[in-house]
Amino acid sequence: MRVALVVAGLPPYARSGVEAHAAALARALTDEGLTVELVAPRCLPGLLPLAQRREERDGWAVTWVNMDPQRPAEEAERADAFAAFLDRERPDLVHFEDVASFGLAAVGEADARGLPTVYCAHDWFAVSDQVHLLAPDGAAFEPGDRELEARMRCARALLCAAGVPATAGDHVTAEDLTPATFKRLGDLLHGTPDEGDRAGIDAAREELRERLERKRAAFSQFGARFAATRHLARRLSATLGRAVDWRGPGIDPAAYSEVHLRRHSDGPVRFGYLGSLDRSAGVALLLEAFEGLDPTRATLTIHGDSSQRDHV
Repeated sequence: MRVALVVAGLPPYARSGVEAHAAALARALTDEGLTVELVAPRCLPGLLPLAQRREERDGWAVTWVNMDPQRPAEEAERADAFAAFLDRERPDLVHFEDVASFGLAAVGEADARGLPTVYCAHDWFAVSDQVHLLAPDGAAFEPGDRELEARMRCARALLCAAGVPATAGDHVTAEDLTPATFKRLGDLLHGTPDEGDRAGIDAAREELRERLERKRAAFSQFGARFAATRHLARRLSATLGRAVDWRGPGIDPAAYSEVHLRRHSDGPVRFGYLGSLDRSAGVALLLEAFEGLDPTRATLTIHGDSSQRDHV
């Protein structure tokens, strides 16, 4: 069986936990005797937008589609690029680990070819464009809060106009902006915006309503829907009105068979962080908290990485 695995990125070019999981999944499927063809976005300087380049890896292959996050292509164009990949590789099944990169229309391209599809959710994209459910100032919100999501859409447009890099747009602090821009950001998110911003919020709310309807339609096309955590599975099922089952991402313990645990009965409490170093992960907050602790009482070790190199 030929499986097309749609992912947001792969190491070493993208280095969060989901990308590492995607590479591990490709190896696991290959070990089961399947032929695995990945497709993922990547900025490829010197090539035309949406040009494709295939790379052989250890037992599987990945097709890179040239996408510059600073100059995103239209969704229809991204879907056409994905359709070209499907027609060339002719998979028997399409497994979506990511939908955002190629857009909702890409799901329809697989469906139009009669291909069975699987979706595994690692975030809240199915019900919100803010996949971490965090506002730009770091405040959490509930999926379905269309007023706040509309405010956030306008806030992100403000950040873009202020020159905040796209990779930093999911989390900013007062130090990242001028006082006037940070105040306007606060008014947009949680306060009373001026008349112009209010009109923008109202328009964004209607756009979000239409986009959620498109998402419901697209996600209804999947033959099976899974989520990486039980909580995510429950909440997506309730919000989408479609069954989403839990399937843990899985870790092969054999890879750690030679690791010997060290246990200490005395000394400082040892805290460890393992995971993404994206701004939204909050590691900066963790570091800030440890600055006030006595190092003889507690220590912190961080293991992780991120494609957001300025933040790292």
